[in-house]
Amino acid sequence: MASMANRIGTFAVSVVFLGAAVAMVAAQDAGSGGGRRGFGPPPMGRGQFGPPPGGLALERLDRELEFTDAQRTQIQSLLTDQRASLKTTMGSLRQAEQALEHAVLQAPADESLVQSRGAELSAIQGQLALSRALTESKIYQLLTAEQQQKVQQLVAQIAQRQQQRGGRP
Repeated sequence: MASMANRIGTFAVSVVFLGAAVAMVAAQDAGSGGGRRGFGPPPMGRGQFGPPPGGLALERLDRELEFTDAQRTQIQSLLTDQRASLKTTMGSLRQAEQALEHAVLQAPADESLVQSRGAELSAIQGQLALSRALTESKIYQLLTAEQQQKVQQLVAQIAQRQQQRGGRP
């Protein structure tokens, strides 16, 4: 049971990092940054529907771990490097989802086509998961030993809260 809680906690931290990465890329695309300290969009101009998902999570993580300016710069650089790849892969994901949807709606049903399109979609989702994990690992390696220990504590706290809620995230 403890290993399942650890996996759930690790997944939760991964979601934070992924959300943070997406928020930082979105903030860069919007031209934010200037001389601001921290991550995410500028205080004014968070968009029509509020801040991007995960942007505030990275700001909280920044507060918890107290990133140095150098770490912020390195993380931002790492995420910038991943931007083109992420855009391309997300485009492929959308195409694969549409292809699967079209295969499902075929009349008469073509089970082999649905399986093929499903496998293509799974492969792209796997690429995204791997890319996310590699990026998170690179970010983790930028942290000091003290910050890494704090991340481990956060993972344990998240896992404990999830266990108290019956394993629900």
